[in-house]
Amino acid sequence: MTVLNEDNFSNIAAIANIALGLNLTAFDIAVIMTTVKLSRVRQSPSKADNYLDGVNYLAFAHELRPAPYAELTQEEEELVTKMINGLA
Repeated sequence: MTVLNEDNFSNIAAIANIALGLNLTAFDIAVIMTTVKLSRVRQSPSKADNYLDGVNYLAFAHELRPAPYAELTQEEEELVTKMINGLA
């Protein structure tokens, strides 16, 4: 993931934490944005952009996931990297 994207998710988390009095992380924001896109898919199932954005947010969540999460195999890591590079 590019630093720009990670910084963006971290900045959103920092702003949300101040506004809501929470302790959200960049990972949390990526998961929240995935759920936003899932909601939009339900409202507008024919709009392709919602699916593509949802996949991207989920890939960002994977990259931002906190430890301890199960590590991916090399093959899985390559597939996720291809997905990120192909859709971003």
